[in-house]
Formats: sequence, structure tokens, C-alpha cells
Amino acid sequence: MKEMVNHVNEIFGGEEEEFDTRTLLDTLPDDTGLFISRLCSLEFTQKILNNFLSSSRRLTLQCEFPINIQHVAIQNLDVLSLRSQIPMSLDDFLMCNASYICTWRRTLSSKEINRFLQHWITGSNSRLKYINFAIENADVTSILKNIPYQSVPEEVERALDKNITTYSWRSTYRYFYKTITGGWDIRNKDGTRATVTVVERNVELVVWD
Repeated sequence: MKEMVNHVNEIFGGEEEEFDTRTLLDTLPDDTGLFISRLCSLEFTQKILNNFLSSSRRLTLQCEFPINIQHVAIQNLDVLSLRSQIPMSLDDFLMCNASYICTWRRTLSSKEINRFLQHWITGSNSRLKYINFAIENADVTSILKNIPYQSVPEEVERALDKNITTYSWRSTYRYFYKTITGGWDIRNKDGTRATVTVVERNVELVVWD
């Protein structure tokens, strides 16, 4: 790895000039994932997103500075993992086209999560298979307010979709659980079933059908 880094440095010499990324894009597999570290500068992050986001399937963001998160959200990603302080509003989440969305920092309030669920019930986020919202003090009453639901006994254990659990840290995504227990089943206008759970400091929505 050291020899490779030195070789790349010799070729580009730390210059800021643009180089043709098409050759690199052609060598990447279809299931390519991006991991953008908090160590990356804003300029570098924007350059990577501009050149590689549209051809990537998974994205993890660790950066701590503001970027155009809506441009990221509208991409048809398989996995979007937000491990940063980038502010995400309710509208940003409603624009997300990713199938699996994982947040690692506090994002929405209980009332805003309720509004997200209400929008999902009426047809938004049609590609969604899983989302979690990091939250300090989840208010279940507020989260489920005015939402028809069926309580699931705590002893009922159900396996998550394998796509949620098989991504390793090195492939930009990691998840903690292989199953969920209990929760509250809800359905959207098309009859699609999903389960809401509150686990420690996370509110989760798993779409089953």
C-alpha cells in the first residue's frame, strides 16, 4: 500500500489539476461503495461526489461540513449511511430514494418521525426498505400518534432482510442486529406492511413486503 500511495503521489504530485476519471470509473465494479472520511476536505469531498456518486450503490458520509445533502438524498442508492453532523431535515429524509438509510447522530424529533411515518403511509419513499433515526428520548406516543397500528408481542422475533445485515464496515455499511423483536406493525396505502421499533436510542422502520 505504501508503494502504491507513493506511486500515485509521484504521478499527480499533489497538483490540483483535474484528471480524467473515466478510466477509473470503468474499472470499478457495479456494486461500488463510497466511504468519505471526516479527514477529507470540503473540496475533495465535492470532487468525489461529483465524479462518483451517480455510479455508486452505497455511500457512507463522515464529513463534518455542510454539503448539498439533497443532491445526495435523491440518488437511487442501495445504502446511505450518515455518520456525520450534517443536518438532515424532515424534507431531506422525505426526498431520500435510498433503500437502506442509517443515521448515527441525532436527526429528527419524535413529532417529526411521526410526520415521516404519516408521509410513508400515504406513499412517499417508495424504495425504502429500512431506516433508523438516532434520537435521545423517543416518545412512542408522539411517534405513533394518529397512525393505525397493531402491537407485536415482545417475544415475537423476526429476521431482517439480509441486505441490511451483510454489509461489513469495509464495504461502507454495518448494522447491529440480525433480528427485531416486538414493535408496532403499520401499513401504507398500498397495503405494504412495515414495523416500527424503538431500540435504545434508535427508532427503526423495517418494510417487509
